[in-house]
Amino acid sequence: MYSIGEIISSYRKKKGLLQQDLADELAKEGITISYKAISNWERNLAEPSVTIFYKVCRILGITNMYEAYFGVNPADPFSSLTDEGREKAMDYINLLHASGMYEKQTATPLH
Repeated sequence: MYSIGEIISSYRKKKGLLQQDLADELAKEGITISYKAISNWERNLAEPSVTIFYKVCRILGITNMYEAYFGVNPADPFSSLTDEGREKAMDYINLLHASGMYEKQTATPLH
């Protein structure tokens, strides 16, 4: 689980933005904030308001907050696996299907 500050810092760095760059982008959205405030967020000394955090997420391209917060996407159980791990999981799934033991039984229609 990641803190709000860790999320902001990580995504900002992935986009290649300085704290001042993020402050400038927020200014374009009508939010005046200093790079020092962003530094405080990233060090978990303060948190942005929900409105500001929403705009930060848009600027930084954070589209799945659950995944950003927990590091996994519940809709994609493979999201936290490496390519090799995904391949092994798919191999196992294929074995389960091939065995026939774990296939859902289709309901017979009532007449």
